[in-house]
Amino acid sequence: MKAPRFARLLVALSMVVGSCTRAEPTPFPGGGDRVPLAMRLVGDSVWELSYRTQHGESRLRVRPQIRTVPDSIPFGAATWTLYAVPGYSPRTLLSALATAHETPDTVTLASPRDSLPLDVALLAVNAARNSEGAFGRAGTGSWIAAKLFFADDEGEVYLNLNPARNEAEFGVKDPEYGPVVLRELGRLRSASSRESSNER
Repeated sequence: MKAPRFARLLVALSMVVGSCTRAEPTPFPGGGDRVPLAMRLVGDSVWELSYRTQHGESRLRVRPQIRTVPDSIPFGAATWTLYAVPGYSPRTLLSALATAHETPDTVTLASPRDSLPLDVALLAVNAARNSEGAFGRAGTGSWIAAKLFFADDEGEVYLNLNPARNEAEFGVKDPEYGPVVLRELGRLRSASSRESSNER
């Protein structure tokens, strides 16, 4: 069985870390490739992210593992955990992510999960973002830029957090990852009286 791409990337990083520099800002898609989220602290290192439209509201929680990412290396490895929020369906968020990925708004239902531990590439910590959406050097702002890996690296999506401004956003890495991203995030669901109203 071949090693997941994220694992192979870590091996490659360890071989070249001495010679790498972050000469360019970390890229991030702009415009319709972003899904903005509200963000609030709900526990020890746990943040709740919400996306709301006139059709419903989705919420999920994230426990990010944050560590310093020196400018001498392209990214840092971490593990983040996403959690379902009882009483809320991911349906509204999935619809927005489908639009951002330009993929049909359909989800192949997989078994529900209360939590999803994920491999993460930390691209920038405490960084500012320019008008084109790219993140600059560490220590110049309040954004945490990250890329999440789903299902043994079959899917990837950006998740960027700004605790200082209570803002977050999902961003498209590649439209082809859309079906996997939707399927895996769709696992974060639970049955409740509120779920049916959020799935309209």
